Amino acid sequence: MVEDLQSRIAELAAEVNQHGPALAHAQKEKARLEGVEADLSRTIQNLRAELLTSQQKHSDELAAMTTAHAGLRTERDAAVAAKAAMQTERDSACTARDELRKGRDELVAKYEDFEKYHTAEVNKFRRKARGFCSTMEDIDTVLSGKYSSPPSSLLFCSSLLY
Repeated sequence: MVEDLQSRIAELAAEVNQHGPALAHAQKEKARLEGVEADLSRTIQNLRAELLTSQQKHSDELAAMTTAHAGLRTERDAAVAAKAAMQTERDSACTARDELRKGRDELVAKYEDFEKYHTAEVNKFRRKARGFCSTMEDIDTVLSGKYSSPPSSLLFCSSLLY
């Protein structure tokens, strides 16, 4: 039995010696692959960190864009409201201007009517004054008996006529 065991040990030792260089090579390969795995793990961690940073930066940019968009929308709404207010103010100013023009036109028409009436009255009074002056001339002529010199009432009447 001891001899069997020793022979078995010798076989195993020979087998180990036979597989020794392959085992050493496999252990080297394993160490290299463990190094590659460690490098890949670090690379993955770095990429994940960069991805998270990029995602956060993108989220921040989206939030800033959304805020800017809301601000611009508010600004646009304020501009539209201001435009509507200015349009309303302009419309009311145009209405007031039209009313002033209408009032002015009415006053001009009244003035023209008054001027026509005044001219007609002045002409009427001039005709009456001429008639009175003519009558006074006739009376002065009859009373004085002179036809060569103009009576004093004629000078007074001529200033009324013109």
